[in-house]
Amino acid sequence: MKFVTNPEIRPKIYSYLFVIFLSLYGVAKKDFVSDEGTFFEQLVMATTSPVQDLLGGARIKSVNFFSFYLSLIHTSEENLSLKHELSLMEEKLATFEELKLENQRLKSLLEFGEEENLKKVLAQVISWDASGKFRLLRINKGKKDGVVLKATVVSSKGLIGHIYRITDHYADILTILDPNNRVDSLVQRTRSHGIVEGGAKQLLSMKYVTRTEEVKVNDLIITSGLSNIYPKGIIIGHIERLERENYGITQYIEVRPNVDFQRLEEVIVLRLENNEEKQREFLDLDESQKAL
Repeated sequence: MKFVTNPEIRPKIYSYLFVIFLSLYGVAKKDFVSDEGTFFEQLVMATTSPVQDLLGGARIKSVNFFSFYLSLIHTSEENLSLKHELSLMEEKLATFEELKLENQRLKSLLEFGEEENLKKVLAQVISWDASGKFRLLRINKGKKDGVVLKATVVSSKGLIGHIYRITDHYADILTILDPNNRVDSLVQRTRSHGIVEGGAKQLLSMKYVTRTEEVKVNDLIITSGLSNIYPKGIIIGHIERLERENYGITQYIEVRPNVDFQRLEEVIVLRLENNEEKQREFLDLDESQKAL
């Protein structure tokens, strides 16, 4: 620190310190005063500000537009995905509903004839006659499945017909709508006997009912069980129309089948397990009659 005591250097040091002190004091005390600026500054500000405002607004709008566009794309993709999932769910629901209805139909078929000693073979209808009159039906079961000729075919609603042609895996049904299929039957209420056979417009006709029988419209017609084909008590249909003429000994009766043949999908083939020998005898007798 000897240079500080030097008389020649000391005044210079004091002068430098004083200048530094004034500079720091001026900076600390400086007060920034707002002013309008020069004409040139105002001109530059007036010229550039609208452009800056326009560019800033365009930038914000561009950002917003692209954000909205990306949002729309995402929403559209999400909607497509949801529609696809909804379509799959609807298909599954339709499948489940179809299975439910089929199970209900099969349950009704299986419950048919539980009190009888009957062997049941469930089958699906795979075709019908080309005329569209549902007189002949084909099912997907045959000899290999236990189906035999002349076996009774029913649904949960009532009588359909009997097996008249058969192979190992398929069989044809002659329905009660065919005029060649004659069913010995009776009116459940009056126990009046008659023969039911196929008629016109998917109706049946019941013949040989005498005029004195007090049958009425809506009376239930069932199988009589007198033949070796159809067991007793199977529903055939209801009387829809009847006419009693002043002449003749019988009356004209039309019967509406209880089975809706246009909506028939599954059937059940019946045969008596303890009556196979009797059935074979009947078939032999039937064939001998045809030969005559």
